[in-house]
Amino acid sequence: MSAHQLHDVRQKVLVVDDNPTFRELLTDLLESIGYHVLTAQDGLAGLDALHNGPFDLILVDYRMPGITGLEMTAFIRRSDTVTPIILITGDYYALAPEIVAQAGVTRVLAKPLQIQEFLKICSAEGEKKKINDTSTTRQKEINRMSRAISKPIALGVLVLALTTGCAGMSTRQQRALSGGAIGAAGGAAIGAMAGSPTTGAIVGGAVGTATGALWDDIKKSMK
Repeated sequence: MSAHQLHDVRQKVLVVDDNPTFRELLTDLLESIGYHVLTAQDGLAGLDALHNGPFDLILVDYRMPGITGLEMTAFIRRSDTVTPIILITGDYYALAPEIVAQAGVTRVLAKPLQIQEFLKICSAEGEKKKINDTSTTRQKEINRMSRAISKPIALGVLVLALTTGCAGMSTRQQRALSGGAIGAAGGAAIGAMAGSPTTGAIVGGAVGTATGALWDDIKKSMK
């Protein structure tokens, strides 16, 4: 299993374990498939290492000096509900699932690790994080662009939406449409004109957001 097969960009992982031999093992395994790995020797050091983030994946031992892996996870979840956190423990069957879930752990793996399963799970969780980050970045760009779109442009797209995507509807049916529906129709029309699907999604989403807001304002004025 090569780094190229698992990752097209280098992702960052934090490994927290008080056993130096196990830390080194995890580091070697993760680096062998293309991850950039940072380590910490216990939970408190792990929390301190968070300033080196953001991380795409966090691996924590359960029993450590100072604070446990569950306590570290719960602390992280106060400000980060997205990054996957995998708890690795020799007490796999002694941990109550509800306690693990309450702390915010993404997955629990038992020691000794099954190497191929471990690599597969890390890859899957890292890929989910990458997709989520891409979606979040795209939505931020859509929101930024939508705020920059002037009312005349939004009005033009609104007319386009009403005359194309909603052309088969009566005036009453069109008035019943929500801003979201009108925005989706207008955004789709504009997005289809873009040179790439990604650009189309961002531009269309921004235009659709602004157009939908304008439509809602117009409907309020007609009441």
